[in-house]
Amino acid sequence: MRIYTRSLWNLTCEVTWFMYDLVAVDLDGTLLNSEHQVSAKNKQAISDVIAAGKMFTVSTGRPLQGVRFVIDMVDADMPFIIYNGAMVVTSRSNRVLHQSALSGDLAAMLVRFGQARDTTVFVYAGGMLHVAGINQMVKAYMSAVDISPIVVDDLAGLAEKGVTKVLWCDDADRIVALQDEVSPYVKGTLNFYTSRPMLLEFIDINTSKGAAMKKIGEFYGIPRSRMLAIGDSYNDVDMLKFAAFGVAMENSPQEIKDLADAVTLSNDEDGVAEAIYRYVLDG
Repeated sequence: MRIYTRSLWNLTCEVTWFMYDLVAVDLDGTLLNSEHQVSAKNKQAISDVIAAGKMFTVSTGRPLQGVRFVIDMVDADMPFIIYNGAMVVTSRSNRVLHQSALSGDLAAMLVRFGQARDTTVFVYAGGMLHVAGINQMVKAYMSAVDISPIVVDDLAGLAEKGVTKVLWCDDADRIVALQDEVSPYVKGTLNFYTSRPMLLEFIDINTSKGAAMKKIGEFYGIPRSRMLAIGDSYNDVDMLKFAAFGVAMENSPQEIKDLADAVTLSNDEDGVAEAIYRYVLDG
């Protein structure tokens, strides 16, 4: 594993193992295995983090409804990062610590752009998922995140009111082509990346998982130097860079592994637990 200090933001502070007070963990491809389950070993690691008096947070692109099973599993009121950082909400008390929205003009443009190219478009607004109709892509997404959408006649009209995020869903190769096509129109005006090969997500320019970690740190008095993040995909880049120590999963793309401070086992080998016991709990 590659271990080094990333301290340009604090030249006098060295990263010290086992001194992390906040553990931020991505969900799909990271905490969840290929069966979309949290293994017994990962569950135990989370319990041990909380028992040690440390803070555990899920950091995901999913909405609150899509993380209920984790909330039920975590026996503590912890801040959860959802919508890729567009909202931070406490798991038991439902207190919103932070939220941001994608502007209506940008959101409506993305809906129309995607629909004109026959890709499946999702819009998250008011805590609910909205679609123009039900197709196989929608059904697959519903199954993956365990959420039922609302079908609306005018998805662009809904988006004009301002939304939490917009997603495009398509075959992986098409998503790459669509990302290249839309990039000149939106680069520098919002954040966009693939969270999974078939999903391209768009959120506010000031929104990211790393920015959400900063908000949590400010609220709970946890400095950046005591934060560790674990992730596997492009929507995790910002939090892996922001945390004092970033851990990539073995199943991550090589680019994600290259920017991380360490690489743990895959999501099917309890990589989250391995990282927690190696770098957080010394055990």
